[in-house]
Amino acid sequence: LKAEKDTLGFYLEGHPITRYEKELLSITTTSLNGINPGVVRVAGYIENIRTRSGQRGRMAELRIDDRTARMMVNLYSDVYEKYRSILQKDTLVIIFGDVVQDDYYASGYSIKANRIFDLAGIRSMCSKLILRIDKQMMQNGLLTSVQNVLKEHTNGNNTVNIQYNN
Repeated sequence: LKAEKDTLGFYLEGHPITRYEKELLSITTTSLNGINPGVVRVAGYIENIRTRSGQRGRMAELRIDDRTARMMVNLYSDVYEKYRSILQKDTLVIIFGDVVQDDYYASGYSIKANRIFDLAGIRSMCSKLILRIDKQMMQNGLLTSVQNVLKEHTNGNNTVNIQYNN
């Protein structure tokens, strides 16, 4: 697929994000073609990275593609410095950010990134389970049910935290 993209400028046989779409549905809040102003979680492949130095430090501008649309993502210096190690062309990233109206771009919007994850990073973040249990739930036999379910799944690598509120 990469050679196809390099030669033609687009994916003819299929976009590489297709194999992750089902998993990404539970992570993202919208696809790029459904963007509206507000807080979003989106995923896309980095098509282009442009960096520049400004008065506040190094910044970056990404163009991402999720098969439905392309979108510009702005990373200001603090965000860029924190996440720059995962910013590579043709890499799938998940971006938590704010959509702002921006007449400079054809879509009318751009995203100001707050947090960025690669696929492994978002999987790690999403692999934790926090159960919040209170006194009333304990009296209903919930703890025994939770123990039975957890015993069946002891071979995994995910963390389960139980928080008890009295």
